[in-house]
Amino acid sequence: MSDLIKFDNPNYTIGAKGHCVAIRTNQLGKVMHLTANETLKLIAELESALDELAEVKKNG
Repeated sequence: MSDLIKFDNPNYTIGAKGHCVAIRTNQLGKVMHLTANETLKLIAELESALDELAEVKKNG
């Protein structure tokens, strides 16, 4: 998959090709391969967690 669309960060790398997304944690070198639907579910869960953290921070 050398023609991946990539997003590089010191902590992780995200690549996408077609209907598959690969997320690699750079510290551990672990790779998760997700379908488009699994990726959408993960993004929704992350957004929910961030909303909860923001609410906790707001309320002190």
